[in-house]
Formats: sequence, structure tokens, C-alpha cells
Amino acid sequence: MTAFDSLRDVFWADEPEPLAAAHYRRAFPPILWVCPLLLVTSIGGRYATPGPGFDPRAYDLFIILNAIGPLGGMAVSALMRRSESVPRLRAAACLMVAFFSWGNAIGMWMGGDESSLAVFMFSLVIAIWRGWYDAKIGLFALVSSAVAVCSLKTLQIMGAVRANAAYPAHASIIRGGASSVISAMVWDVVLFGIAFVGVSYVANRARAGDRAAEQERRERRLLEVKLAERELGRLSGSLIAGSYELLELLGRGAMGEVYAAKRLGTGEAVAIKVLHTQHGSAPEVIERFRREAEALGRLPAAHVPQTYDFGTTEDGDHFIVMDHLRGEDLASFLRRRGFLSAGEVARLTSAIAPALEAAHDAGLVHRDLKPQNVFLVEGAEFDVRLLDFGVSRWMEAEEQHGLTRTSMVIGSPGYLAPEQATGTLEQVGAHTDVFALGTIVYRALTGENAFPSRNAAAAVYEAVHHEPPAPSTRRPLHEDVDIVVALALAKNVAHRYGRAKEFAHDLELAVEGKLPELVRTRGRSLPRATARALTASGTQAKVA
Repeated sequence: MTAFDSLRDVFWADEPEPLAAAHYRRAFPPILWVCPLLLVTSIGGRYATPGPGFDPRAYDLFIILNAIGPLGGMAVSALMRRSESVPRLRAAACLMVAFFSWGNAIGMWMGGDESSLAVFMFSLVIAIWRGWYDAKIGLFALVSSAVAVCSLKTLQIMGAVRANAAYPAHASIIRGGASSVISAMVWDVVLFGIAFVGVSYVANRARAGDRAAEQERRERRLLEVKLAERELGRLSGSLIAGSYELLELLGRGAMGEVYAAKRLGTGEAVAIKVLHTQHGSAPEVIERFRREAEALGRLPAAHVPQTYDFGTTEDGDHFIVMDHLRGEDLASFLRRRGFLSAGEVARLTSAIAPALEAAHDAGLVHRDLKPQNVFLVEGAEFDVRLLDFGVSRWMEAEEQHGLTRTSMVIGSPGYLAPEQATGTLEQVGAHTDVFALGTIVYRALTGENAFPSRNAAAAVYEAVHHEPPAPSTRRPLHEDVDIVVALALAKNVAHRYGRAKEFAHDLELAVEGKLPELVRTRGRSLPRATARALTASGTQAKVA
């Protein structure tokens, strides 16, 4: 990773764009009272400022020219404060920056080259727009401020305008010649850059903290729901198939409920998944439920819960009887730990990979791999079982059964591969689960989600367009780890790992900094959007 890439990830990385329209609109109402205040202040200076050497005509010109900024800002704010169009709101924000830059330039002209207030106001505009909005609008504020100052200084050097027009006698710097004006101009631009970089760092750290806090709150709410569900459910106390007594509710999902149960006669503890009653008459859902039972029965018991029975009760409830696993899911484990060491993540990945490989070898793609569906069995480090094959897909032409449409987005936000997000069924395969495994690895390494949005539309956008910062920008990790994770999260399936075991094997080597040069070259030759942090040798491939 070059120094340039490190600086870009630290100071430029931002929330996935576009931001919500409401976020942009919140900035406009305050401007409706800030602009009149600026206008009144400039007019009041006409009467409060006079003293020796004061030129009232020049100050009147200043008032007229300066009014363009506040009046333009008020007009834009009034027009856009209810807009729902993100492109228009972004354009309005840039226009607002231009109005404020204009006003600051006029203030610097009238206040003179010695006016630290004008430089402060320029820096404040840069800081506010970079801190409130994204890096691109902040950069526009930086560039517009620099252009305004440089244009003004150039006009002064050419003699087209007089520095400190309101107090011409105080124009001390201009008497030093063009070199003094150029020196002041360079120093002003440097200060603007410092303001941009400093606020970028603070904004990105604050937003990362906000994302982590929101993630923690969301997971805590899920935990509270799970704890509340560990009580009696609608079927608690009833019998299933005349052989199993349902006890407390262990969990509830989109398709069904999972109960703790015991086998009558032997008292053997089992878990029973019961399809929700509202799905009982939907042939497609019933077929998926049946095929989940088939998937669990086809895969080795070392990788999934062992199944004992599948059927339908007299009341029409469809059920699966399986192992009652003791332990916790990976989501709960990571919630407690925050993040894992690189070695632990490598061992975890090596435990998940064989389970995925077994499914893939059986012709099955999970399609909903996430921490909640990875179960850690008690008694051993990373003894893994894969759960919830409800939206899995047999690779031998599932579409013949009419169970999936190419336009459907199947999977969980935050763990969607691009081919899932776009509903491209023909591209869904083992590499789709590898992408999801890559997002789990990213979460375990950094403590943050690679794709944090939980809104469905934003999640689809992120899956297709968003590139998460390299893991080494979040925590100290070897650059080889960045390469391996980037290959797992490659947008193009042709660039991505095709097998989970290959990914797990390379991750073990990467943690020790022993990644083969061939793999490093492969990572660095990814399209720039994916490989921006992977320049260990200092060379990057051109964008494909």
C-alpha cells in the first residue's frame, strides 16, 4: 500500500453515496437565517467601521457585491429545502458553496490581504461542507475557495483591483510587490488544504464510530428479540408427529420458527423447525422448505445439523426435526468479541470453508451465508455448522422448477454478491458463497461490516458499486490480507475466488505474509475500483 493510498483511505473514505435526500435538506434551513445575518453584518459595517482612510464609496460597492452571496444562498435554500431529488440537492449544495466563496472573496478584497477573518471564513466553508456532506462536495469547496483566492490575488498583481479597497492606506502587503502577494496566496491555499484534510480525518473517524454504534444498537435489538423469543411460542406444549413434544421457542425467522423439543420415550433433545402458517398454502415456499430438509439430509452431519424427520402435521404444519445444537451463532460471538485476531479469523475461515465445499460438491449454493447462519458448537474452537438453507439453490437448473426468477434479489443485505443484487441467476454459483464468506471475514477482521446498509435499495447499490476500505485501514494487518479479501470481494466473478478452500488457504498464508507472488500479482491486477489499496509493489493495473 503506497503512502498516497493510505492518505486517500484515511481522509477520503466516506459513507456510501448517494446519501439520503433528507441528509442534504437538513443543511438548508439554518442557511435561511445565517444568510440574512451575514447581509445585516455587512451593511452594519458601513456605519460601525468608518475611521481614518475609510472609502465609503468602495464600501458601498462591497455591500452590493457581497449581497449576491447571501441572497443567492437564501434563494437556493428556499427552493431546495423540500426537494426529494438527490442530484438536484447535491448541485444546490455546490451552488451554495460557490455563493459563499464569492462572498468570502469579496470580503478578502475589501478587508485586504491582511484579513485573517476572510481566510477563516473560507476555511469554515470548507470544514462545514466536508464535515456535513461527502468528500466530493468538500473537495469542491476546497477548489472553489482556492480558485476565488487565486483569482483575486492575480487581479491584484495585474493591478485590476486594489487590495483593501475600503481602507486603501492599509494595503501594506501589496507594496511588497508581486512576490508578497503570491506568497500570501500560496499560504492561504495551504491553510485551506489543512482544513480539508483535518476535517476529513475527524469526519471519517466520527462516521466510522457512528456506524459501529448503530451496528451495535441494531445487534443489541436483535439479541433482545431473540431473548424474548426464548419463551413459549404458539406451538409450545403441543406434539409433532405424535413423537416430539415442543418446548420453548429458540428463534423465529422469515420462513418459520425453531423450537426446542424432546423425543417422547427417550427424552432425546432435538430442535424442530416449523414453517409459518401463512406459508402453508404457498407451493413455492413449501417446496423450498422441503428442499431445505433435503439439503440437510444430503450434506455430512459434520457441517450441518443432522436431520431425523420431515413431514406435515394433521393441522397442516410443515416441520423438520434436527439436532439441537448447543453453542451460539457467529453473529452473537462477534457481537461479544468485537473483532478477532488475524490468526483466529484464518482458523474460523478454514472451519467454514469445508462446510461450504461440501455443499458446493453436492451441487448446492447457500445464497444466504451470514454470521447468523454460521453456528459455533460448544466444546471446540470454531466447530462450525451451517444453518438455514431455505433460499439455497441446487446448481442443476433450479429454474426448471420455477423456484427462482432472474429479477428476484435473494439473500441478506450486507452479504449480497453483485450477481445476487442484480438478480443474475446464471452467474450464481460457488463464488457467490465465497463473496459472502469474504464479507464475514471482513467483519471478523475489522469489527465493521464491509457493506453496512440494511435498507434494501442501498444494499443493492453497495453490492454492485461500493468498495469497502481495505481491512488494514481499520486495524494493523499485513498487506497480503488486503489482497486476499479483495479477491474474495471482487465484483466480477471471473476475478473472484471460485472455491472456499482456496480462499481459506490463501488467507492462512496472507496472515503470515507468505502469500505466493502469483496471487499478489492477481490481486494487484484487479480493476482499480477493487485494487486501490493493493499496491505493495507500487504499481497498479489500469482500469479494465
